Amino acid sequence: MKKKILLIDDSKTQLSTLKIFFTREGFEVETATDGISGYKKIFETAPDIIVSDIMMPNLNGYQFCRLTKDNYLTQSIPFVLLTVLDQKIDKFWSKKSGADVFMLKSGDFEKMLDTVKALLEKNPISEELKEKIKNHNSNENIIQEELNQILDDALMQASVLNEFRLLASHLENDNQMAKNLFELLSSILDFDAALLMFDSSSTSKKLIYSSGCPTTNSDILNNIVLRNIAPIFNLNSEFDFEIISTDVSETKEINDNIFQNSYIHRIKYFDEIIGVICFYNKQANTFRNQKFFDLLLKEIDLLVTIQTLYNQNKLLSLTDSLTGLFNRRYLLDMLEREYSRARRYGSNFSAALIDLDFFKKINDEHGHLAGDFVLREITDYIRKSLRKSDVVFRYGGEEIFAILPETTRENAVIPFERIRKHIENHEFIYDGKPIKTTISVGITDTLQKSDSIENFIEHADKAMYQAKQLGRNRIEMYNE
Repeated sequence: MKKKILLIDDSKTQLSTLKIFFTREGFEVETATDGISGYKKIFETAPDIIVSDIMMPNLNGYQFCRLTKDNYLTQSIPFVLLTVLDQKIDKFWSKKSGADVFMLKSGDFEKMLDTVKALLEKNPISEELKEKIKNHNSNENIIQEELNQILDDALMQASVLNEFRLLASHLENDNQMAKNLFELLSSILDFDAALLMFDSSSTSKKLIYSSGCPTTNSDILNNIVLRNIAPIFNLNSEFDFEIISTDVSETKEINDNIFQNSYIHRIKYFDEIIGVICFYNKQANTFRNQKFFDLLLKEIDLLVTIQTLYNQNKLLSLTDSLTGLFNRRYLLDMLEREYSRARRYGSNFSAALIDLDFFKKINDEHGHLAGDFVLREITDYIRKSLRKSDVVFRYGGEEIFAILPETTRENAVIPFERIRKHIENHEFIYDGKPIKTTISVGITDTLQKSDSIENFIEHADKAMYQAKQLGRNRIEMYNE
């Protein structure tokens, strides 16, 4: 049986050329001239593979591909994106749109044929699935609704990630962190009660934070804790714990049989269970059916891991005594998390390595105490000049490292150019004497190909070194 290929291109010449070529190669060929008509054609013809241009009116190739890959019926159809664009950002968006292959319009039809055949062999579409696709209703209104849903989901996901990042910036108070977490979760998830336990203090007593479970019903709550939480940590029935309500009001009434549905999630740091969160509902609905539930669990894992490390005095040992910034050790931990998050969610973040120019000269001419003063002043100004979600570290000596989440290299240059100009024009007065200095800055981001965190740091270091080589008092971006 002939394989069916769907070709989409707004250029009639290109479309005709491709049609002739694939017809001669024994394919059954369907065509469309834009993304919307192409999406309709999928449900009319149920193709085995799709080859689409990127630059098209109404619905471009990225949007068309994302729309196709987000539909449970069509997501397994192999998708090839064709373009004359060859910038890294184009390859990045092709990957994030879900395309199986990104190819340049080079005129090498044999290479395209080999790619198509390989994808067809690897991802065959069953006849049963084709029938389901053909029976699916799809008109322009439905297409627009599906596209709007994709955009809404992307916005929601970005908002959730930002809210969790803000939670992670307030680690000093366990009670407040738990309260803020439950407030956030209750605005997104449907649950009637929840319990959270992690290493929340240095005391031997285990603290369990609750939402929707007033502490007045201690016997019932104790039974829930002993039944759901204690076995996870191999605790016996006599372990010492205290339940702390995070709710403003404690007027809710519960009994031991009120909850019809529960979900218990173990929070792990490597292979060690460091916490648990339990959700309860009075109605027998399934938590996993709720939108973004898996995303929320992953973010809870990250948040509780950070909080636990903090409470185990690991984070307390990760600050620099001179500047108050996080030190190099914590930088590596933070980069590990942000790097993992960027790869998991397709997000981007930037890093900047800042070095004080001729810092040794300040120490030699004014003394080391003066050098310490200037370093503290500069690090404090950098920290205050960046966003709350940005994190600043003392990398070593007079070097400062900054992580800027959800920021490209180009956007990261903007605040650092302001910082550079301020430092260049500022006089640091120490012991009544003015001291002048400048900074050199190297910036990179995760869109620049890096094989590891060490490689990522090396990119920032190379850009900073280039700034030094080009005369100092400047910013350079890393380019592969």
